[in-house]
Amino acid sequence: MRPGTILAALAALAARATSRPVRLVLSREAVYRTVGGRTRPSRGLRWERTATAG
Repeated sequence: MRPGTILAALAALAARATSRPVRLVLSREAVYRTVGGRTRPSRGLRWERTATAG
């Protein structure tokens, strides 16, 4: 089981136990370790800006 999955499962259990929302906060380093580095464009992942009507 990956570290991010374990943390998400713990947050879900805590939310159920307390009947309140639980926020999962990770540092940049923890996110980097969980995701495994930067995304690669060759994998088909792209970040796009979307304009919203204001």
